[in-house]
Amino acid sequence: MLFLVNNKINISEILRVSIENSLKMMGLPYVAEINSYSVPFIKPEITADRLIVVCLPEESEAIKGILESGACAFELWDMTEKQATKELVSGEVNGWIARLITGSPRLGPPDLTPIPQKVITSPAVQPINKKQVISVGRETKGRKGKGVTILSDLPMNEEQIHQLATTLKSKCGTGGTVKDSKIEIQGDQRERIIIELEKLGFKTKKVGG
Repeated sequence: MLFLVNNKINISEILRVSIENSLKMMGLPYVAEINSYSVPFIKPEITADRLIVVCLPEESEAIKGILESGACAFELWDMTEKQATKELVSGEVNGWIARLITGSPRLGPPDLTPIPQKVITSPAVQPINKKQVISVGRETKGRKGKGVTILSDLPMNEEQIHQLATTLKSKCGTGGTVKDSKIEIQGDQRERIIIELEKLGFKTKKVGG
């Protein structure tokens, strides 16, 4: 394989390293020769089975016309001096390696547009308003035994309510549940719950009988 690089495009060393690394990584038994050429482009005597010409954009049509009459398969990589970066050269080489394997044609220069990174943000944590008074009452109607202790007017979201319910069930050593944004704790636990809530910094009021 023969690479001809316009001597105004200073990428020969970058190209050599990129080709060697890519061929070695893929385990391909190809040998690439890299030469430079001066303007105007003159059709070379080619013994290689494939020719890649790295040229300036304004040369590409003329060079294409010169090479189309030959039997050798060829590609044109057109780039300006400013575009000739390590990233572009690596992209061209990687595309070339893929085409060697798949036999697909070159459709254009590699797309180096960076893929936008998705920023994953955690849901905003709702601050707990501990100045709001939590109502602590008891309900016995339709309940067995001592009924249940009910906490209402809770200044927090559902997740925080469930966390508080878990804490209070542990402190009281009993069961309970969350229903309609209220916490229900089995038994008459009002005094104990008020103490625990005040330890956590909440204001409370006892409601009901």
